[in-house]
Amino acid sequence: MESNRHPPFPGMFVPELGTVLEENDPELAGGNTFTFHTGGSQSAGKRIRLTLPVLAAALNSDLDWKGWHGLPTILAHMARISVILSIVFICLIAGCSAPERPAMINHVVFFKLEDPEDSTELIEDCDRDLSTIPGVASYYCGQHGDFGRQNVDSDYDVGFYVGFETEEAYRAYLVDPAHTAVVGKWKPRWEWIRIYDVVDTSP
Repeated sequence: MESNRHPPFPGMFVPELGTVLEENDPELAGGNTFTFHTGGSQSAGKRIRLTLPVLAAALNSDLDWKGWHGLPTILAHMARISVILSIVFICLIAGCSAPERPAMINHVVFFKLEDPEDSTELIEDCDRDLSTIPGVASYYCGQHGDFGRQNVDSDYDVGFYVGFETEEAYRAYLVDPAHTAVVGKWKPRWEWIRIYDVVDTSP
């Protein structure tokens, strides 16, 4: 097991983020038989379940609950509890970050076609020709989803989205031959389109 171990006092092992503890690790307080990983991909709930055994092991290690004699021993165990609770807190906050935004510039188009039966063909054209244009950072294309909500707009046939990180990438997309070809093919076949450009400047 590769890790940097800097115990706050003798006999204490503190795992760092990214450390993998294997079964029966002799350096783990209490020698508990379990394995856990403190990486950032685990859910908060899983972090709690996997970290609590470390807390329990530390509290039980070399501790006779009926044999605490003197303040130094009490303070030592309080320090141990503090360190382990800090580990639990770090494991939790490591997985509490917000999801990444898809792109800074978000270009959304809704199509109402003259013939709704052409929706599949339009989606296939967009998937093939528009999603691969250089500078496209995120993409989706599909049809309305009916989830029983009466106040959701459903008067379109195809919803389309592309995202860009820079204005230059967006402008290059608009004049790209693949984009102009799709527009030229479908413009005579749509009844109307609605275009929205949403800018998200969050990090």
